[in-house]
Amino acid sequence: MKKMATLTLDELLKTEPVVEMQRHITKIVECFVRGFFEYTSVYRPLTQTNLAELPNPVVSDPISALRRGFYLETFTVADVAYFLNIPEELVRRNFEELGTRPKTKALGGRLNCRLASQIYQIRDEYGKERHEIAGLLKVDVKIVNEAILKRRVIEPKIIDGLRILYGIPNLDKPYKLTNIQFT
Repeated sequence: MKKMATLTLDELLKTEPVVEMQRHITKIVECFVRGFFEYTSVYRPLTQTNLAELPNPVVSDPISALRRGFYLETFTVADVAYFLNIPEELVRRNFEELGTRPKTKALGGRLNCRLASQIYQIRDEYGKERHEIAGLLKVDVKIVNEAILKRRVIEPKIIDGLRILYGIPNLDKPYKLTNIQFT
C-alpha cells in the first residue's frame, strides 16, 4: 500500500502556489460534498485565505441545504440529490441521520420534480417538441405530455421547493441551478 503524505488544509494553503492550490481546493471540495470531510475542517481554512484568484467553491454550509431539502414534501431523495448536484447516497445518509422524513407527495405516476424540471427547461430554452423531449430524456411521451398538461400545478411546487432548497426567495424558474452557491 502506498503511503500518502499528510498535510493539513492550513499547511496546504500556506505552501502551495495559487495555480496548484486551485486544483487541490477543487478536489477538497469534491471530497467534502461526498461526505469525507467535516464542514468546519474545510470551510474555515478556505474562507481565511485572502487570495482573489481562488474560485470560492464553498459559500456556506451545503449541509443546511440538505436539511432544508429534508422537509420538502414534493421532492424525493433523488430530486434533492439532482437539484443539489450531489450523490443520492449522501442525501439518503443525511436524511436517515435527521430522522423520519415527511411523506413525499407524488406528482403522479412516474413523474417527479427532477423530470418535470428537465422537461420544462428543454421545452423553454431549446423549444423542443414533446416527442423530441421524450427521446432526449429516454421517457415515454405520455410522461412528457402529463408534465406539460399539469405545468400550471407542478411548476409552482417546483419553484417553491427550489426557493427553500437553494435559499433564494426570488427564484422564478423551475430549473436546476448550474452554479450552486448556498446561502
